[in-house]
Amino acid sequence: MFLLLCSSALQAEDAVSLGDDCKNAQDCNDVNRCKSAYEQKDYELAFPICSKLVNSSDDQIKFMLGYMYVKGLGTGQDYYKAFDLFKYVARHHYPDAWFNLANMYYFGRGTPVNEVMALRYYEMAAAEGNLTAAFNAGVIHSRQGNFIQAKKYLFQAVEEDNASVYLNIGNLYAESRFNNVDYIEAYAWYRLAADDPFVEQTALANLKEVRKYLNPKQTAEGDGRYRTYNHRYRKR
Repeated sequence: MFLLLCSSALQAEDAVSLGDDCKNAQDCNDVNRCKSAYEQKDYELAFPICSKLVNSSDDQIKFMLGYMYVKGLGTGQDYYKAFDLFKYVARHHYPDAWFNLANMYYFGRGTPVNEVMALRYYEMAAAEGNLTAAFNAGVIHSRQGNFIQAKKYLFQAVEEDNASVYLNIGNLYAESRFNNVDYIEAYAWYRLAADDPFVEQTALANLKEVRKYLNPKQTAEGDGRYRTYNHRYRKR
């Protein structure tokens, strides 16, 4: 499962945004230097400058500090400080902070493990278009046996062209616990996943199992669906 951390790369239009705390020349210079160093991944320079601005009203700076703390960039790794910063920023409609909070709740970094909260924030981030968050929400719902919700989020994540997504969609249709068994559909998604070396071994093993339940006509239908999905979802 991919559980990644958003770095929130600065967008061109706000890369030099000065924020509300740019009240004099020195403030403007510090804000610019903080964001510029972070954008250039010069964390040794960015952290001491940005840390002086932690009490500003600029949520982007707080987020950047949280990211540097959680990754140990330019400073010692500190999950607790990172969690507090992400949680503060998350109150102000900051989707990348939602995603990172979800990861911290899921893995228990800076806070006790809390899958309920992790799922909540993954779903919030997914609603803002984060496809990795959608995948993670789908995986959690799948593990909990929630077929409809798992399908919803995994099919959102399918736009990312990620073989792990295809593998998990195959599982939705192959596992009897969901009461939606469709071995032809599972076969097509497993074939799609098997094209990627990252999950090839698992996908091929699943294909071998699924083939036991298919006759030649059904296998041919699965091959047809595979070609359709390959054309529709795989990025060239």
